Amino acid sequence: MRSDRQEIPEPFTKADADLAETLEAQAQASRSAFAPMACQYFWPSPHIVCGAILDKYLSLGAENSFLKHPINVELSNPDGIGSRQEFLVGPIYAHPTAGAHPVVNSFMTKWGSFGWEASFLGYPTTDEIVNSDGIGRRQHFQNADIYWHPVASPGANVIGGAIRDKWALTGGEGPGGLLGYPITDEIWVGASSEGRMNRFERGVLYWHPNHGAWPVTSPVLDEWSTAGYEQSVYGYPVSDASPNDIGGTFQAFEHRDIETPRSPVRSAYSCIDVALSTAQDSGLTSGFQFGCTPFGVTVTGAGGQNVFVVPDSEEFNQAPSIPRLNNSTIECDTMEPTNISAPSLNGPRVSKHVDLCIGAASSSGQVEWSKEFAFQVANILDNRTNQRVETRVTTLGFPSRTFALTYRVRQDISRAGDRTVTEKTLVNSGTDTNPAYSTYNTPLSEGKYFVEVINLGLEIPSLGYDQTFGGLRFAIGRYTCSEYSGSGPGDLCQWTNPIDDHT
Repeated sequence: MRSDRQEIPEPFTKADADLAETLEAQAQASRSAFAPMACQYFWPSPHIVCGAILDKYLSLGAENSFLKHPINVELSNPDGIGSRQEFLVGPIYAHPTAGAHPVVNSFMTKWGSFGWEASFLGYPTTDEIVNSDGIGRRQHFQNADIYWHPVASPGANVIGGAIRDKWALTGGEGPGGLLGYPITDEIWVGASSEGRMNRFERGVLYWHPNHGAWPVTSPVLDEWSTAGYEQSVYGYPVSDASPNDIGGTFQAFEHRDIETPRSPVRSAYSCIDVALSTAQDSGLTSGFQFGCTPFGVTVTGAGGQNVFVVPDSEEFNQAPSIPRLNNSTIECDTMEPTNISAPSLNGPRVSKHVDLCIGAASSSGQVEWSKEFAFQVANILDNRTNQRVETRVTTLGFPSRTFALTYRVRQDISRAGDRTVTEKTLVNSGTDTNPAYSTYNTPLSEGKYFVEVINLGLEIPSLGYDQTFGGLRFAIGRYTCSEYSGSGPGDLCQWTNPIDDHT
């Protein structure tokens, strides 16, 4: 017998091997020389492999494949349609329309946790597939897919239906994908379990039968999650995120939209170096003006072309070029990460300090001058029917200028988009540091409100400087007002405690 001449691999015994050899000889003797081989034994296993499972097994390399030898015969599944056969490393499942495919390791564990072919996943429709990153793997089933990654998704996770389709449109797990790999299975969500969701490496994807499937990522996700996700005042997402007009992000939700401002730059950067590189990249060769804010750099060419950029990570914490700092006309360059202060509360007044760096360059690309421009902006609630926004330039010795600040008063409406009550522009002119005021009226009905700065402009005639600063939007604190009664101090609006200044 073959077992007398050849080592028998575990877990098979000599009896198994001898039986396999005998059965194989009998099968060959009974088969016509011209008949196709519909079934086959693989010594030393005494278990025959047939049909579609045999075809798949042979295509993988049979006993030399990762499956190794069969350890039982083909069995019918409880549904009476499909079948399966176990091998040393895992099974092959067969179905008349889904085909025959092995399911092993994390995929088998995850599939089994849901109930194998009897679950919503159904039968496998592909073998395990290596993903485009060369690291992760996936396997498709009749009604959903399972994805695995050794770090992001080590236990393998299920994704299917409309969530899977939307995820694929965002780039899936690929290097350029918005979300990356799933890190949870698809689960029910909502007060009545009406929705579904998956978490991913870089965000979430929610589905609702009335609104469809939409991804949510930071910074919108930060605000939405803090509020309570789909059970918050926002409800379910109803659109993709998109850039807004200030370089931030807008996303529509079921009851109330989320619009985030561009976050202030948190690291120091060389204002002039970023302005020079931006002008060069934008083809501004006839001279330009620039303004640097905590949100980024605005460059305006001689022809009026206006470009706004945010410093990238390579430009953070870079020292200004030398000998520029020794030039007496260069008064500012590096911006610190705290150029818009936290709100300061003093009685009915909340204020913020803002520091900017402005300047101009010649057609040769040489910076001719730069100056620090600092100001304070405040919202004052000492009169219910005549509230005020105040600006004060705090840079001493600053040349005569016209400084324009545009703000809007907005009502914070639960389960609906914030409503603009009024929009005004406050102008502060001259050479002194005296404040300038703009008055506005808050509605007399009960509500929560906030003032939001949305635009800055600065003109300095003696320097030929005229610039509008891009990418700005910041709030000066939220306040609540009761129904106006006309009876006195009780009508005054009150600041939230602590001060809430999110936009």
